[in-house]
Amino acid sequence: MSTCFDLQLRESEALSAAYGSDFMWLHQPDNEDDGDEMTYAITFTNGYDDETSATVMVTLPHGYPTNDGAAFPEIVIAECSADLSARSRKLQDAIASNVKAQLRSGYEFPILAALAPIPALISKFAEEWKSEQYKGAAGEPLSTSRAAAAAETKEAKRRGPPILGRRIIFFHHIRSPYKRRCIQQWAKELRLGGMSKIGFPGCIVVEGDEQDVTDYVNMVYKLNWRYMDVRGDEQIPVPPGKELDDMRKLPIEFHEYGKDELNAVADKCREAGLEDLFLTYMQIYRGKESSAKN
Repeated sequence: MSTCFDLQLRESEALSAAYGSDFMWLHQPDNEDDGDEMTYAITFTNGYDDETSATVMVTLPHGYPTNDGAAFPEIVIAECSADLSARSRKLQDAIASNVKAQLRSGYEFPILAALAPIPALISKFAEEWKSEQYKGAAGEPLSTSRAAAAAETKEAKRRGPPILGRRIIFFHHIRSPYKRRCIQQWAKELRLGGMSKIGFPGCIVVEGDEQDVTDYVNMVYKLNWRYMDVRGDEQIPVPPGKELDDMRKLPIEFHEYGKDELNAVADKCREAGLEDLFLTYMQIYRGKESSAKN
């Protein structure tokens, strides 16, 4: 007859086989006389956007599994992405409820069965968060309200003459349809010229009023990225007698390039006289002579 320790070990082996590298031992007892409890963690993503994730830590008491629930595992959401943080307790409670149901049913591996629906629940919570982010007051898209607010406060923030700003930003990847929509919509609302390149690695190039560029970068940063780094920046004061739009090197439009089109971004920057700015994306630095020339 199998002991509780044997059942715990067999279930953990089944979990390791099911989740592969997303399963991690935190404490694996050598035998049932080990005084410490068996503990492991499993990381879940929502299946199509791995920036959404939750890591579940499970600690098994010595009497687990018993169908009377007297020895119930400790289940904790150890960490999660920003889009799940407000619902982490709901997620934790859902897992615990599933485990209780499986224990009552007498299933041999209660946790394995309880975790099966969790990826779908994570996807649901992530979509709810995105919907909340995208909706502003009176049902307006949040992107519009953010950009409008930034535009309204621009003049109040400005000190001195207008400044033309440019940024080139490196991302581990850009894939999420929601984030891609925000990247393009916010640039349009703030009258920024530029482009993005999706896939791995991701890239954004923007040009416009320095205050608008700063606001744009801050808004994009809050979209919860695996990795985002502003690799290059330029600030050029607009001289008397000139308008900011006279200084632009990119048209006031925003284009999205595909996952295999980084060369197209490089070509566009080169054609616009922004080759040095693009090279900072590649972490090649020639100085900022180009900034002084506009």
